[in-house]
Amino acid sequence: MPDRPIMVVSPHLDDAVLSIGATLAALTGRGRDVTVCTVFAGEPAPPYSEFAHAFHTICGLGDDAVIRRHHEDRKATEIIGAQSLHLPFLDSIYRQDENGWLFESFDSLFEPTTDDVLVEEIAQAVHKAFGDEWPAELWTCAAFGDHVDHRLTRDAVTLLAREYNLKLVLWEDFPYAAGQANSAVGRPVPVPDVTPAHLQQKLDAVARYPSQLAMLYGAERDWREGKTLDWRSELLDHAADRLEHGGYELLWDATSRPR
Repeated sequence: MPDRPIMVVSPHLDDAVLSIGATLAALTGRGRDVTVCTVFAGEPAPPYSEFAHAFHTICGLGDDAVIRRHHEDRKATEIIGAQSLHLPFLDSIYRQDENGWLFESFDSLFEPTTDDVLVEEIAQAVHKAFGDEWPAELWTCAAFGDHVDHRLTRDAVTLLAREYNLKLVLWEDFPYAAGQANSAVGRPVPVPDVTPAHLQQKLDAVARYPSQLAMLYGAERDWREGKTLDWRSELLDHAADRLEHGGYELLWDATSRPR
């Protein structure tokens, strides 16, 4: 009997590949069925906030930003052998309520806010995305860096895993974890046979996200303290550092255990 699929729940249209692309390439290379389900992939309707317009400019995108990012994501996940699935929730930069835009600066994305209603809605949408075949495991980000969309995704997937007694695996968010000490958030999950070839597949896949690389590594990257960085060098340096702790990319089993 074939192994049940793995559902990988990514906050944005790049996070899973940036963080664990080599691991996913190794899994699909061994015949595992992997779906990368991106939560905040909904297409917003104009008008956009000044912050969203600034984001589009930094990324080299226009008003069709999300459509173009969908295209990038499909190309990237194809390289690592995974299927892509896009949920309709709006990225934080497009969300608003009766009082206006919820987030109007990069700093605001990392403030300690929460939204229990949205967490429940995300959990239900991911559950619905299972279709008729329940996954063997749910994987998502540990929310290193505290981006609001990462926290919401982690909390929703954790809620779902606990409700249905599913194995929960958390990954280390890249590039937030770059240059940081290894911070375990559960029991280590070894993924055997992740080779340099799989790491190269990851590099090839990450290169398919030019809009996000422009934002993360471009000249106007003030949120990263103006550091001059090359994404390939940072990714490879991080992988080499983490290899000393067990693998190119670190994952942890955060499944709730009965007392």
